[in-house]
Amino acid sequence: MLDQIDLDDHEAFRRGEHHEWFRYLRAHAPVWRKPDPDGDGAWVLCKHADIVAANRDAATFSSDLANSGILGTSRRDVQLLGRPPEHKQIVMMDPPEHAANRAIVQPVFARSKVAARFEARVREVAAQLLDAAMARDGLDFIEDIAVQLPLQVVGEAIGVPPDDRRELFEWVNVIGSPSDPAYCSGPEQYRQAGEAIAQYGRQMIAERQSCPRDDLMNIIAHAEIDGEPWTEARKVAHFRLFWNAGSETTRAALAHGLLAFIRNPEAYELLRADPSLLEGPAVEEILRWASPVMYFRRTAIRDVVVRGQQIRAGDHVLLWYVSGNRDEDVFTDPFRFDITRSPNPHLAFGGGGPHFCLGAYLARLELRVLFELIAERVPAPALMGEPDFGRGNFFNVIRALPVRLSGASLTRSPSVRTA
Repeated sequence: MLDQIDLDDHEAFRRGEHHEWFRYLRAHAPVWRKPDPDGDGAWVLCKHADIVAANRDAATFSSDLANSGILGTSRRDVQLLGRPPEHKQIVMMDPPEHAANRAIVQPVFARSKVAARFEARVREVAAQLLDAAMARDGLDFIEDIAVQLPLQVVGEAIGVPPDDRRELFEWVNVIGSPSDPAYCSGPEQYRQAGEAIAQYGRQMIAERQSCPRDDLMNIIAHAEIDGEPWTEARKVAHFRLFWNAGSETTRAALAHGLLAFIRNPEAYELLRADPSLLEGPAVEEILRWASPVMYFRRTAIRDVVVRGQQIRAGDHVLLWYVSGNRDEDVFTDPFRFDITRSPNPHLAFGGGGPHFCLGAYLARLELRVLFELIAERVPAPALMGEPDFGRGNFFNVIRALPVRLSGASLTRSPSVRTA
């Protein structure tokens, strides 16, 4: 079986084959040295406990860009996705540098700030999108709602004008799915999209420096550590980080959430009967089920033994959150979508540690509000065609989801893909 597992095969992820691969690995090879035809391979961690331990042990498992960062499952990926040192983001820093830089932007994403600043606006935008959707016989939930809600919310938080958000999002599609021909034609388009986002970020930085405003971009434009301003490259890198992460990951969670409710009508009926489930277990189950970011990479900076396997300093280590979120030792019946599941220690936000997702509270807010409104107003969301899954092994993308948000009778998709 091991010789059939190819975690660099992005098309296999589109077909959903990775779930069976990880089920096998969890049972038979939970710490596995993945081969790489172009390099030395990488260690695969697929058990929940090992992923959590590595995520919290930055002294052993480095995220730092100087150690090649967090992206890429193969040498070819690392070369394509790599960035020069001056483009380091907080997700590509180790302590103590990480904490000092994270502290600059963290207050914006505190639970109390998110609730006070964003909840009313999230509810307003979500209601407008749902009004428009329900006025039509059918729609693409991705394009019409799952893209639009985080795009408007993150755009306002960062300070991107409404007329510019769509073009910026198209660039995100390119750099977020570089192996998906539906979004990216190849390395040159990937490079061009990255430079376009960077150039836009430089313009915003200049605007905030000359005319400060009350938004995240203003904080980035004036950021400094111990009296030393962030370089322009670092400011641009963080604009890119927050725009990419805020618009892409929530889109995936919203999309997988609706698809899960359509394929599990008993869960949807339960939600309609008790919307308070969205205050806790339902949102957490959507996040577990969706696993919007499927992996991050680390580099071992000292020798370590995990489950009897010797990992050497310099080895690459892949933390597969999408596998940890289906770990049979942690989640009873893990391939069942259960909106009452509690506790639910999912890894959608990384599993704790210094890199716990800054946008976690905002993402939860968007999920809770939208599904509250859908449950209240839509008797039975229905599929009108097959979901179109993205090609790639990083973001868990659904490219299109044709649905009817009305009283039409529910249909089930024959697709075998489980998430």
